[in-house]
Amino acid sequence: MDSGGFIEQLEAGIDPHARYGELANDSIFWRWHQFGQRSEEAFGKPLFIANYMKDAIARAGFVDVVEKKFRWPLGPWGDDNREKEMGRFNKEWWLSGNENWTLAVGTRYMGVRAKATSRLAFTDTLNQQWSVEQIKSFVAETKKVLDDETSEEVYYEVSVFSNPSALPIANQIHKRHCFCAKTVILCAFNLPVV
Repeated sequence: MDSGGFIEQLEAGIDPHARYGELANDSIFWRWHQFGQRSEEAFGKPLFIANYMKDAIARAGFVDVVEKKFRWPLGPWGDDNREKEMGRFNKEWWLSGNENWTLAVGTRYMGVRAKATSRLAFTDTLNQQWSVEQIKSFVAETKKVLDDETSEEVYYEVSVFSNPSALPIANQIHKRHCFCAKTVILCAFNLPVV
């Protein structure tokens, strides 16, 4: 790349946050965070890229590296219509996919067994095996929390770019990414794209 170029990387953060204050350590989403950490360790691929891509881009030689976070609610409680709409789609994405993600990672990388021999928590170490029934129970608990109207968790989409004058570009990319995410979800459920 020639000198003077810029880079922009957009990643969905997988660290859960409370809308206000700290996320409780006994929250189902904190347990998802722990599951993500253990998954990353189990299959040796980075899942938390959004947390360190700013430093990685700076280490690669880019200058004036800026990070911008876009709030992505996990439910329809956003502050404006756009956030509310994205929150509805994000919730649907979670409701429709988290059992599949968990079973895929669990059976391929974390030694999930078909039958339970004891009730193990997701806070167990990686060398312990979980059953399919335990994963389904974890997912059911997650869905129950997602359906709770008082639950206000949030994730962040993180944009890192190397040139502050590129901020308008980053905002446009974010808008396109949100539209693409919405389109994929709508198409997956055979709903009209608006």
